[in-house]
Amino acid sequence: LCLFKEILDTCGHGDVTLVDEVSQGFRLSGAIPDSHVFRAKRTTASMSTDELKATSSKMRSYILSTCKSSDDPELDTATYDATKDELERGWLWGPVSASSLPEDAVLTRRFGIWQSSGDQRKCRPIDNYRESLVNLTTSANETISIHSADTIAAGIAFDMKANRDAGKSRSLLMKDGERLRGRLNFMDGQLFGKLSQHAFRGLTRHVLAGGGKLGSSTRAHLQFLKDRMFKGRPRRVSTALHETVHIFVDACHEPGSTEPAGLGGILLDSSGRYREYYSEMLDESALAAINVRKSGNPIFELECLAILCALHLWHSHLSGKHLVVYTDNNGALGSMIKGHSENLEGDAIVRLVHTILDLSDCIVWFERVCSSSNVADEPSRGVLRPSWGERKRCDPSEVFALAIK
Repeated sequence: LCLFKEILDTCGHGDVTLVDEVSQGFRLSGAIPDSHVFRAKRTTASMSTDELKATSSKMRSYILSTCKSSDDPELDTATYDATKDELERGWLWGPVSASSLPEDAVLTRRFGIWQSSGDQRKCRPIDNYRESLVNLTTSANETISIHSADTIAAGIAFDMKANRDAGKSRSLLMKDGERLRGRLNFMDGQLFGKLSQHAFRGLTRHVLAGGGKLGSSTRAHLQFLKDRMFKGRPRRVSTALHETVHIFVDACHEPGSTEPAGLGGILLDSSGRYREYYSEMLDESALAAINVRKSGNPIFELECLAILCALHLWHSHLSGKHLVVYTDNNGALGSMIKGHSENLEGDAIVRLVHTILDLSDCIVWFERVCSSSNVADEPSRGVLRPSWGERKRCDPSEVFALAIK
């Protein structure tokens, strides 16, 4: 109850006396306290509590005479057992003999009904306060609106129409876009991986541009987020995730040499032992296939590609494990953490990286390592050492092509 009260106070709930009333118990007769939450509607009592007590002796013999079997022995037993359970919980007290009751005591008859939920059937005890006239003494200044069958049917019809119209709108206002983005962000936080970051970036661009007509790319982003909502795997907490794998990667770019670029990576197990490594040097033609922007220094793309090549080679080692990826390039590090990049080719690489990570079902942490401590520096420059374990081979230009296709 203390936690319940704190929650109500924090959210500013209008019924400030609710917890006190719950702890004391609600009166069954007389005026119902105002909650200051429900719709205002006056309901006047047709009998006072004093009048109820005055008629109680006459009603008592009648109600006692109606207490008999329901002609369903199983229901009678279930009703009795439910009453004993309430007695054991301290919700009732007794048994009390009729002769010991005060003159103005009001009796209410209890009966049971069967309620079904699927294949299960349960007895629900009902206390007939209408029969004992207790309900006539209640008054209230508020009412709770209970939806009728017509209201429920209208709601279903509204939902069905909204479902038919889903996807037909070709515009998204800025305000609606902000609201949608917030809700989708919350949804995505419950799912595994970062594959949706690219789509969120597209939705954010639409919102920041002021909303309006949806372009084909924004519609594609929204469709992706919709599919992810229904098909994405939830985040999970597992005691099986006890092994941590470490991958160090690096890239080099030295213009003017016969092999102007190189990529390297080293895989270490949870004990810090070298397991495998890769070292691939790129000639001018291979670098040109990757440096599609013809940048004078494509080190960002190369550093991102070094991570992708490592995961392409070692994804089978990652299933159900923790993974720490070390890079000495801040740009690549930031893009991998965010799950997207402003660089077109870099963004394609980042997306494929996170696709592999999601499929591998591993929990990843990207970390920076200073260049002087990066053990992948040497293999990125063509150095080969048997102490690093088995050398694995890959074609960086082919891996790059997989990302941008």
